[in-house]
Amino acid sequence: MLMSRPRQRLTLLIGLALAACGARSEGRERSTTKIDAFGKGADDDPSKAGDPSGAPSAEPTSTPPDGTTATPQPRPDTVVWGDIGERRYRLFIPGTAANADQKALVVMLHGCDQSASDFATVTGMDAIARREKFAVVYPEQAASKNALGCWNWFSVAEQARAGDEALFVLNVIDEAAQLTAIDEARVFAAGLSAGAALAVILGSCYPERFKAIGAHSGLAFKAASTAATAAWIMAAGPAYSGDASAEGAKICAGKMLASSAIIIHGDADATVRPAHGSRIYDQFRALADWADDAARNNSVSPNESSVGSDGKSYERVVTKKGDGAVVEHISVQGLAHAWSGGKSGFAYSDPEGPNASEMLWAFFAALP
Repeated sequence: MLMSRPRQRLTLLIGLALAACGARSEGRERSTTKIDAFGKGADDDPSKAGDPSGAPSAEPTSTPPDGTTATPQPRPDTVVWGDIGERRYRLFIPGTAANADQKALVVMLHGCDQSASDFATVTGMDAIARREKFAVVYPEQAASKNALGCWNWFSVAEQARAGDEALFVLNVIDEAAQLTAIDEARVFAAGLSAGAALAVILGSCYPERFKAIGAHSGLAFKAASTAATAAWIMAAGPAYSGDASAEGAKICAGKMLASSAIIIHGDADATVRPAHGSRIYDQFRALADWADDAARNNSVSPNESSVGSDGKSYERVVTKKGDGAVVEHISVQGLAHAWSGGKSGFAYSDPEGPNASEMLWAFFAALP
């Protein structure tokens, strides 16, 4: 059953208030990683780990009777739990016959009052990763940083290349690359609500690390600067233009480079107003325009729109460069503050389509 709108907003506002009261710690040093589970088909519960050492096990081999070289056998899906400092992450590696093959990596960032396991279940991204053979990692916020597990996207300290949360995600990516072969040119980040706002920060400040980002029910870069203003902005709508957010992103990145972006937002979202989705679209469209020819001259502009229905109806607007989409905005009619097409029985999840996870991967996979 979906969480009621008043409770959704209360949860988010409490999280903002707790962050403002100092729930966030300042430690930024990376600790030695501890892998809690690395087993074939490992359960999501780290206490039921396979190999507690964390060392990837060798692929099973057959031993031919004639003494010729053994043939590696397909290895099954693997779930890894690791921690960096006070935070942990969950990494899903799909079963593959050639484990050395480079894989795309999708970073999935949960919203407030969610865990990594919750978000994996709600989004169903593991199943898509298994089918399409990419890796997916779910960083998890620590209660010591925010008592309700919100990413502190509204903090000025986090809206920077030196932001604690951004650096944690980058460290998670680096560790994932040590555990499975990652194509560093095809790393993507997506999230819901506060997680979407963190994905926007990553795409804004680290465009060289993220091919594209996905923002579901999120906010543009520097949409707020304090917990108090964040609470007001979420409910009232954006106070900055897309160009202003793009300008801030250019300064943060320090380079003329833009990540591609897909934005999904419900037009019935009373927690994070739908106008915020439009503002993210404006931001990344402006960044794409600047990156195209180093000028804000509308050399890249919206040039395709369509409507569809897969459960709920939706409208899609796409900005393209050449034959490929660089920014896409999907507005889902009647969707509240919830993951579209998500698992039933979870808060912030609407089982009725369209399936946001499929839309995200379709956008990422189509990028050249």
